Amino acid sequence: MVHGLLALARLENTATTPEPVDADAVLAERAAMWEPLAAEQYVTITVSGPAAGPVWAIPGARVRS
Repeated sequence: MVHGLLALARLENTATTPEPVDADAVLAERAAMWEPLAAEQYVTITVSGPAAGPVWAIPGARVRS
């Protein structure tokens, strides 16, 4: 969470024009990243619900781990 806040703070100084981003792909990527850690704690991560499709986001705003 702290990394996310720091990334957002950095982006405030370099924000550009939003562009379409595949929210479903980002969600799947993040869920896959967290699955091994969750499994160590006997937790299952499940993504459900309708597809979100493209959303507008600032390039580079995704939090990297």
